[in-house]
Amino acid sequence: MAPKRPTFLRDTNEGAYDPWQPALQGHPPGPAKPKSDPRNMTFADALPKLKERMKHTGVVAQLRDMRQAQHELERTLAKERTEIIGRNGENLRGPNGGRNQARHARWLWEVLRRWDDLQRAQQITMEELGLPLFYETNDPEALAKQRRMIQVIDEMIDGSPLQRIS
Repeated sequence: MAPKRPTFLRDTNEGAYDPWQPALQGHPPGPAKPKSDPRNMTFADALPKLKERMKHTGVVAQLRDMRQAQHELERTLAKERTEIIGRNGENLRGPNGGRNQARHARWLWEVLRRWDDLQRAQQITMEELGLPLFYETNDPEALAKQRRMIQVIDEMIDGSPLQRIS
């Protein structure tokens, strides 16, 4: 009869019951998500689909309108900021400086909310237009892809050489 191995050399899972094992053995892994899903698409895979969508004049017109609305919001915010702090921040100093600083801080929170609302609306609209990589998200990696795609879209709208992406 062979001697038993010392306890510290035995496999700690030897003979142990794993309650998850029956469930894992009975179910194969779930289906892979399709590559056409904008959440899983790579930037390179998205470019041909973007080129196809940009052939539609309605899509391009709607993107121009969105860009114009964003420019208008940016001009409005710049004007509001100048009204609060002055051209060179002179309203933040002097007898009413503290009050204007507090007003400016409240205004900044409002600006962040307005900007987030605009971003969310743009993501939803672009997803509805069928543009790849666009969906409502706050994920930093997805937002980086979306910003990169926006640069390509802007260049395509303006008629630069990138319009001939193949």
